[in-house]
Amino acid sequence: MTGGRIRFFANNLLDRLIEPPPDRFSGSLSARGEGVSPAPPAKRLITALIILCAIPRLLMMWRIDAVCNDAYYYISIADLLDRGQFEGAFEYLNLNVYPVVLLLFHKLGIDWVTGGQLWGVFISSLVVAPMFGWIRHAFNDKVAIVACFLYAIQPQLIEISAEPIREPMFWFFFNLCLYFCWRSVTSVKWWMFVASGITFGLASYTRSEGWLLLLPILLWPILCRVESWFVRVRLMAGTCLSLAMIPALLVVVNVTLLRDHDRWEWGRSGNFSASWNWLTTETDSADGLTPTHRQAINFSPVGSAKTPFASTTFALALPPPHNTQVFASLEAVSKHQEGGWGRSGAKPPDTAIAGGSRWSTPATQPRKEVVKLPLETATEWPIWVYLDDLLNSLELPACVLLLTGLFGWRNLLRKREYIVFVLMAACVFFGVWAKLHFSGGINGRYFFTGWFVLLPFAALGLLAIAHRVSQANLRGFLAERGRTVVGALVVVMTLVSCGDAITSSHKSRQRQASLGRWLNGEYGPFETVLVDNAATRIGYYAKGTIPEVCQDQLQFSELLNQQRPTLVVVADDFLDAADNSYDSDSAHLKNAYRVPTSELPPHKEGFAIYIRNPPPGRKTQTAANPQRTRR
Repeated sequence: MTGGRIRFFANNLLDRLIEPPPDRFSGSLSARGEGVSPAPPAKRLITALIILCAIPRLLMMWRIDAVCNDAYYYISIADLLDRGQFEGAFEYLNLNVYPVVLLLFHKLGIDWVTGGQLWGVFISSLVVAPMFGWIRHAFNDKVAIVACFLYAIQPQLIEISAEPIREPMFWFFFNLCLYFCWRSVTSVKWWMFVASGITFGLASYTRSEGWLLLLPILLWPILCRVESWFVRVRLMAGTCLSLAMIPALLVVVNVTLLRDHDRWEWGRSGNFSASWNWLTTETDSADGLTPTHRQAINFSPVGSAKTPFASTTFALALPPPHNTQVFASLEAVSKHQEGGWGRSGAKPPDTAIAGGSRWSTPATQPRKEVVKLPLETATEWPIWVYLDDLLNSLELPACVLLLTGLFGWRNLLRKREYIVFVLMAACVFFGVWAKLHFSGGINGRYFFTGWFVLLPFAALGLLAIAHRVSQANLRGFLAERGRTVVGALVVVMTLVSCGDAITSSHKSRQRQASLGRWLNGEYGPFETVLVDNAATRIGYYAKGTIPEVCQDQLQFSELLNQQRPTLVVVADDFLDAADNSYDSDSAHLKNAYRVPTSELPPHKEGFAIYIRNPPPGRKTQTAANPQRTRR
């Protein structure tokens, strides 16, 4: 495309943007058996939008020094699948598409993290293709362009897209399913129904929010306008065909990929049972909170929306303490072993979720004891946590645009074409509140599913503001220069949003990654590395691949005995929580060298590090002084 054609293309886009946004749209949910043919510029528009998405995401990938905690969990699941340890791989996520994708990239010889990042950037950039499609058919081209633009420059989405986590792939399948759902109803083509069912299954088995796609699959064929009863029958048959795709795919997966597994897997049902428990839980006060949720602890949820490792405060119910059992377990294993760690198969780490972290105490366990720490707003805090995460995730400008569009085009919310979008968004936002109420913690990424289905209204809000700005006459200087003003607005929004994402930093990640590299260079290489949840990143960089992860203190001695690790890294409070069980662990690790804090690089305190084969001259130092340094 020459420079002149690029300028013409850009000017044409700006001219369309400064036009008054319409009150009505030509898109109609009518089953007429005919599709809407793509306009000639659509391919160039989609290509330009994909490039706009890819550039900041590639820069973000290059900028990231160490990925978030969730990434190492998904890598560990893929590693378990690679080793054929299905029990561990299916323990929490059960059947999930994303670890399989990570495994495929790793089979090509690509590093776990790099492969996941490349896939995230690629698939998150492709999201604009199906997004443009379904918004274009439901609204019009202008709204679709602006909606894809808002997606491309959203700071939090840029950050998440460069991480090896499942969200970008879910966004793609989610939007692709919406596209096929709309087109299958309006065109009444069988292959469209099959495609909507397959993408529905892929989205649902990537993230649980994908099950919300049942709403358009079931409701759009009912709500659409038809010309005859025969078309209605075809729609009902097509809907049944879509719904049949998930059980058909499950049978294929179990018969082929899982043929060596000892049982058939059908997917994860924990969220459904948790939702039922929440709906049937009785409250004992007017504020609607159970006693469990009135206390709070300080915790760092994995993958927080604004900063994946930013500390937040929320309630978390804990089971009765295991101090006595942990001490006895460590003591027994310590007495059993004679100068070494046994070797046997590894038990995969437990990965239950609570409070936004997939490695914390399971939310479905009986809640018998609550950790009591002071909280300034003991009864009002949940709504503020909810709103804070909402604003930090979507960003204030995006929320303003969304509210502007919803208010300005509120008449659309009652139309049959758009009522499904409202229902889906309501389910998401209410579900996030239920998650906060039930488990005491949420992740800002939960909000984006609701934001996606309401994105056309945010685009309408931006169009309304852009039209107002283009008509402004600041003392005559900007008169008749609406195109220039809107172009400058677009450039400023792009630079500010992308700059916000790219300039973000996570110092705790960088410190842990540098500590892992330091251990590898100073004492490595390590054959087997055992870490707790907090030290997973350190273990990854120390070993060069995913380490063995210990879920809790009860597993610690067992894994020591099974794995015979050459490096052990655990957080200081990992053993503190076991009520002075460190003395037992010292006996258990008596032949290992604990790296003193004075030898560690600056600002790397907070972890206990044991080397099984210490450098010469350091064994005596450790054996003579095994006591732990208390801070």
